[in-house]
Amino acid sequence: MNIIYLGCNGFPYGFAEVQKQKMVSKALVKAGAAVTIINAKGIFSKKDHPDIPYKGKIEQINYVYTSFYAYKPANFIFRNGIKVLGKISEVFHILALRKRKQKNVAILSTQNSYALIYYYYLLRLAGYKIVLSYEEFVKDINAGKNKSGLHLKFDDIAHRYSDAIIPISVFLEDYQKKINPNVSLFRIPALTDFNKVDAIVAADKLNTNILFCGASAYFENISFIIDAFNKVKNVAVDLVLIIHGNAVQNQRVHNYIGQSAKKNSIKVLSNLSNEELFKAYKQAGLLLIPLKPYQRDIARFPHKIAEYTASKTPIVTTAVGEISRYFTDGQNAFVATEYDVAAFASKIEEGLNNRALSDKIARQAYQLGRQNFHYETIAGRLFTFLADI
Repeated sequence: MNIIYLGCNGFPYGFAEVQKQKMVSKALVKAGAAVTIINAKGIFSKKDHPDIPYKGKIEQINYVYTSFYAYKPANFIFRNGIKVLGKISEVFHILALRKRKQKNVAILSTQNSYALIYYYYLLRLAGYKIVLSYEEFVKDINAGKNKSGLHLKFDDIAHRYSDAIIPISVFLEDYQKKINPNVSLFRIPALTDFNKVDAIVAADKLNTNILFCGASAYFENISFIIDAFNKVKNVAVDLVLIIHGNAVQNQRVHNYIGQSAKKNSIKVLSNLSNEELFKAYKQAGLLLIPLKPYQRDIARFPHKIAEYTASKTPIVTTAVGEISRYFTDGQNAFVATEYDVAAFASKIEEGLNNRALSDKIARQAYQLGRQNFHYETIAGRLFTFLADI
């Protein structure tokens, strides 16, 4: 089977969307498919990643930047020129990558209705089956951005402009079933490479260290964590925030930390390598990931969940969405039953004060993750699903 994966940019170093793309691609390669990831434009700075060829192969996954440049140019004219070049060249790459006498499948990652329709007709004319990677309840996101019209109809038209859909959660799966009971669906949760994480050796755990990793754009989550940390009675504990975002978003986080009574016990890190990130996970006493009881969080499944379980460090979270499907309080996570600062702080205290329970929870979370979130677990089933559409 010949597979192209397109719609997002940043392979192989991007954040959650790119990491999901990478894990799905690795699973398909494991099952015997040929996979090429198409990036229409570069997003990197040479300072962070000084040597990225515009095309190549990483972990048996082929990739190409159709702009012939993996970086984001500082010059406005050059930047927009190669953006146009990338979109035009993308069409020719799609056509050139099609294989005769093989099934050709395109996995599309987008949350834009206009992009979905554009790629549907382009890929259909090029002879590909189209599979949509469905990661968020887009209607809820776009309504919050004051968008209207076709932007709010993405979830409702997704089945019309794809041959199959890969939802990340039961909520998204059920939503598509209600619209079209005959839609082809294959649910894929958050994924990571447990073998790679196992191979990373970290120093001994710092049981006086609790950690959150995520985008600074999720300010409500970060402020919630800081508020909970302020209520934690164990004064010997430090909070580590590993965040990424633009300057304005990051400054907002720093401003909020400055108002905390425990500001001297809060450390902010950014731009860690993958190995440094997993070492930080493994050394932490607890890993934090609160989800809000809003439709958006019910629908999504944070990529960090898979990474956290692989690190063998206990998780503190809330009983929202997919969390309730996989995790049980006191067994494989510390789960607050409500999205409440005091309740979350109480779970942090429980994890810090009961190391025997924390160690047991970490082991069982790892076992759960190995069974459900290791990319190899979906390889054969996903290959068969795509072969049958």
